Amino acid sequence: MNKRVIVIDDEEAILNDYKLILSPEKDPLTLLLEQELGGTSGGQPSDASAEDIYDTYLTTSGEDGFNKIKEAQEQGTPFAVAFIDMKMPMGWDGLVTAKMIRGVDTHIEIVIVTAYSETRRGKIVETIGMPERLLYVKKPFDSDEIRQLAMNLTRKWDIEKKIERHAYFLEMLVESVRRLKTINTTTLRALLLAILKEMMFFSDIRDGSIIRRAEGKLQLELSLCDTGTDKVELTIREIKKSPICPDDICYIKGCMVIPLRESPENCVLIVLATTNEISPERLRLFKLLADTSTEVLRSYIAMVEHHQRERLTDALKIKELETLVQERTNELRQKDLQLIEIDRVVSVQTLASGIAHEINNPLSFVRSTMSSLQKTMSKVLDGIRFWDEDSFTVQKYREYLQQLNIESIAGELNKKFDRIHRGTERIVTIVNNLKHYSRVDMPFVADVNVNQNIEEAIELIATPEVEFVKQFGVLPNVECCPQDINQALFNVISNAADAMDNNGRITISTSYDIEAALITIVVSDNGPGMPPDTLRRAFNPFFTTKPIGKGTGLGLSIAEAVIARHGGTVKISSEVGHGTTVKLTISSALHLE
Repeated sequence: MNKRVIVIDDEEAILNDYKLILSPEKDPLTLLLEQELGGTSGGQPSDASAEDIYDTYLTTSGEDGFNKIKEAQEQGTPFAVAFIDMKMPMGWDGLVTAKMIRGVDTHIEIVIVTAYSETRRGKIVETIGMPERLLYVKKPFDSDEIRQLAMNLTRKWDIEKKIERHAYFLEMLVESVRRLKTINTTTLRALLLAILKEMMFFSDIRDGSIIRRAEGKLQLELSLCDTGTDKVELTIREIKKSPICPDDICYIKGCMVIPLRESPENCVLIVLATTNEISPERLRLFKLLADTSTEVLRSYIAMVEHHQRERLTDALKIKELETLVQERTNELRQKDLQLIEIDRVVSVQTLASGIAHEINNPLSFVRSTMSSLQKTMSKVLDGIRFWDEDSFTVQKYREYLQQLNIESIAGELNKKFDRIHRGTERIVTIVNNLKHYSRVDMPFVADVNVNQNIEEAIELIATPEVEFVKQFGVLPNVECCPQDINQALFNVISNAADAMDNNGRITISTSYDIEAALITIVVSDNGPGMPPDTLRRAFNPFFTTKPIGKGTGLGLSIAEAVIARHGGTVKISSEVGHGTTVKLTISSALHLE
């Protein structure tokens, strides 16, 4: 019971009266002194028993009283009652003191004691708050009145605390029962572990174990002990020596043993290491938790036995189903490989189409230049043939060259040869990019620079209608399957390019998180974007918004599978009218075989 009382009054004589009333001495001299001073407080000599003696702290300062109450709260030894004088000329008055105290301790019972006060009672209640924990007593007070208030208010404080604790424990019990009733597990060990954790949580105990008694033998099922297994083994030996009632909680060598009936012959013993016995009010609720745990345990065992009987009777059907599932799994694997191959074929077709377009442009350029060059060269040949004429003279030849404008022809020839050179160089670049991108001569697993792969993919996909903005970070080489990574990057970037109208822009950025060991690739376009329904189905195989013959709908699903095999993810965000962003991550710490 909390019998801590604080008295705040600026008169030393009044404080002495409180001490004699609340904490009387037992020697005859003190009793005689109390009898002589009794008239000061209007009381009678004290006949207090030990139960009426309080742990009283006396102070003449409101500030000191507030600090003492705050310190007691922080140390977990709060005061139950505060007697506060209203009129204190020095420092805080009673109203300010009570208001400050209420701010740090909402449970303390406050008694305002005063001979007269200029403050209305309504104002006092309004300022201090919580009128259910506020009393008002006038001076001169009677010693029995103060003693009665102290007794009733400390008991009221204890009762409210008990009710609060009981409500808290009851709430914990309801929550534990709810969790146990709704637990979903497929193993007895997991169920027993859940029961043990609930028991330890409810009893606020850190060390706990489960011992099963089956066929007369005790064996450790599992343990959650900070002190190690030696203590558990010692507990098992002590339990073997002591008779255990299978229907009641008992204490053995500093351990609380809670038996749960598993069957008429067998039981589960919850062993919680504790030096203090649980309070009676908490123990009653604890038994309810143990009863619920027994009920859940029996229900689980009954369910397991039912399932075992079903498994015995349906063993053949299960075997048949497993065979069918295995066959279906093999079929799906074959189809998955076929889908990947189909996507690769389509990617090659798309790539070939793009390459043909890219090569046709410089070829047409070279062809048209060659035709023009042929005409220009015929003029040069005419000038050479002029030497064979009979009427040739130097003057005539000069006039003829001037007529041909030979300087202009020479300039045209240089331009045409330069254009032919640039066209052939473009074709060589495209072929080299294709060779590098295909990686046909590389092993299945290799160290690859992702930035370089993206560059090569852009070279193959680039068209005059789409602008590519590259924002590359510094990346480490990553161990991967080059062909698979190239296919995934090609699928994502080509999808973005296909979504572009004229004057489209694709921004590709890369970065590296050294702590997470992740390479991040973000591909953003300013295309039309996707509505929510299309975005939701973007990864579905065979789903496509492209015209028939343009795509198979496998690009993103294949890219997702490839990136997943490399320890990464693919995420898409899109909004109609605001483009689409695809974010890929690849683990740089993954080691492939």
